Amino acid sequence: LMADQFAAAITATQVAANRMGLTWRPGVIVNVLSVEASESPEAPGSSDPVQTILSMLVRDTLAHVTRREAERWADQGVRINAVVASPAADVKATLAPTTLRLLSNECETLSGLVFAA
Repeated sequence: LMADQFAAAITATQVAANRMGLTWRPGVIVNVLSVEASESPEAPGSSDPVQTILSMLVRDTLAHVTRREAERWADQGVRINAVVASPAADVKATLAPTTLRLLSNECETLSGLVFAA
């Protein structure tokens, strides 16, 4: 169900990781996804249970893809993580600092993880 939605991101991640591997340079890839923030379907006041379930499915798929690709490219020194942000999030205040921190050497041991911004 989600394969088509993530095909471009998976291909771009694989191409970038392959290029890093070919040049023998360790690298970092951070995939960023904007998903409507929602509560669990059982939570009181949940606006749309279908939207909530779809959001959870998208996040779970992103986590699976991120872990799989991180394991695949780890032996070549490529770290792959993801950041999920709400469309309403203030990009400058939330998304940029999270992404920049993941790109820094401070997070050099982190790979295969999904972070909320």
